[in-house]
Amino acid sequence: MPYTKELEEYIANLWDKQIGQEARDYLKKRKIKPSTARAWNIGWCPQDFKPKCYNETDYPYYTKMQGRIILPVYNSNGELIALSGRTIYNDVKPKYMHYQFPTSFTLFGLFINEKNILKDNYMIFTEGQFDVISAWQNGLRNVACTFGAHFSSNQILLASRYTNNVLILYDADRAGEEGATKSLQKIKVRGDVTIKLLTGILKNGEDLDNWVQHNNVNLFKKIAHSNQESLLKYRLKLINQ
Repeated sequence: MPYTKELEEYIANLWDKQIGQEARDYLKKRKIKPSTARAWNIGWCPQDFKPKCYNETDYPYYTKMQGRIILPVYNSNGELIALSGRTIYNDVKPKYMHYQFPTSFTLFGLFINEKNILKDNYMIFTEGQFDVISAWQNGLRNVACTFGAHFSSNQILLASRYTNNVLILYDADRAGEEGATKSLQKIKVRGDVTIKLLTGILKNGEDLDNWVQHNNVNLFKKIAHSNQESLLKYRLKLINQ
C-alpha cells in the first residue's frame, strides 16, 4: 500500500527514546495515552527528517510532514490512503497538512469505530482527528471526522452504510457554526438518513476533545439523545432569521 513504509518510519520515530521525546511530550500534553497512540498508529516526523523509503530523485512530498504528529488516514475498508500531519508548534500554519486524498468521500475514524456505530445505530460527525481519537480513548466510539467544519453528501452516503442516524457536533465557535450551517444548506438528504445537530453540549470555544477529557462520556450519551435538532427544524430556523 502507498505510504506504508513511510508510516512505519514515523511510528518508529515516535517511540525512539531521543527522536520522539518532543512528540511524546506533546501527546502527553494532549492527554493521549501511549496505548491510544499505538492503537491509532500515530507517528512523528521531526524537522528535517527524510524517510529512508524515499530515493534521492523522489519528489519530497514528505517535507510537508516535517515537525508534525503523523495521523494515518484509512478508508472504510481499512486501507491506508493518506497521511495527515498536525504541527506541534503554535507558530506554524496551517495546523494540519495532508497528502492528497478524497476528503469529501472519507471519514476519519470510521474503520476503527464501525462496530460500535453499527451496534448503537448512530454516528457523530466532528471536525478534527484528535476529537475522534480522544473520544475513542474515553469510551465514545461512534465518532468520525469530516476534516473540518463541513460535510458532504458523499460523507452522508458513506455513513448511511452503517447507520441511519448522523449527529453533527462541530466546535463551539464561529467557524464550526458557519460550517455546519453551510453544509446543512447544501446537503441533499437521501433515503432514510436522519441528520441532526447536537446543541447545548459544548461551551463557547470548546470542542469534543476538550469535553470528553473533563466530563463523563455516559453523560454525553444521555445529553446527545435529548439535545438533537432535526435538519428540517434547523432549516426552518435559518429561513425565519
